[in-house]
Amino acid sequence: MKILKLFVILYLFASGSLLAQRQGLTASFGDSLKIFNAFSFSPDGKKLYTSERILSHYNNGRPVYKTWGSGRPQITLYEYDLEDYKLSNKHQLSFANDSLDSTPHLNFSGTRLYFNSRRAIPGSDTLDGKLHIWFSEKTKDGWTEAQYLHEVNFPGFHSAYAQELVDGSLVYQSNMSGSIPGTDGVSSLDFWKSELKNGVFQKPVNVSALNSAFHEDQLVIDKTGKIIIFTRVEGNEIEPYISIMENGQWRNPRKLLLTNVPGFTEQSPRLSSDGKIFFFAHGSLVMHISLQELLTEEEIEILR
Repeated sequence: MKILKLFVILYLFASGSLLAQRQGLTASFGDSLKIFNAFSFSPDGKKLYTSERILSHYNNGRPVYKTWGSGRPQITLYEYDLEDYKLSNKHQLSFANDSLDSTPHLNFSGTRLYFNSRRAIPGSDTLDGKLHIWFSEKTKDGWTEAQYLHEVNFPGFHSAYAQELVDGSLVYQSNMSGSIPGTDGVSSLDFWKSELKNGVFQKPVNVSALNSAFHEDQLVIDKTGKIIIFTRVEGNEIEPYISIMENGQWRNPRKLLLTNVPGFTEQSPRLSSDGKIFFFAHGSLVMHISLQELLTEEEIEILR
């Protein structure tokens, strides 16, 4: 694994075919977290929240992780202290299920952490096999018990990867009724937005400017609400895209060429606590690059 990691890093920096925007890539946390899907920074940058596969045992020095019978990994949520990309004091979050929770995303104020879960919907004793959005709130005494977000979850449909905007609205992924049909005729996973009014999330609206017949997947939106970076599942590939808001509308998403290494997915888009650094998972590595380097001159001018 160490040899593979070294090869990937050397390839990233040595390949003559790399675009300028990829020359600033730097390895961050490496694969020490065994990250599954995503991670999130606290507003002060001193905490890192992750979802990770659960270790079962070692076989000839290699880690073996717990899975469900279908081979799906068992995962849960953790918190680390973070300083200069060095991690310490790992512990499981108090509200986290032992094997069903993933993909934490802390809001900008650090008061609420959203995550995906396969827990049973409240009032039901059985799992429906779908991802749903849950959250926990930070208090002076610690984290509250996990809460199911009724307004944006719909039984029988996926709802996942929620991000809260500065105004309290939520943008998230779902294949609920009204999503764009995929290439197979079945509803694809689209981005939806639910406005927050008087403390209540409103009926979700399809963010049609960002959606396609493919699955729109993980996302991150900057604090201004004018830059979104997300992934799109195109066949067997997971491709990163960027869009900026112009005159109140999202522009046509543009594919990002982050790396040129075949056989690796590029996922878990995230921004640093100050919004200046873009992070993503590339294979077993977590990489980062200046957000400014991902923008074209035209986009920078529009955002001024």
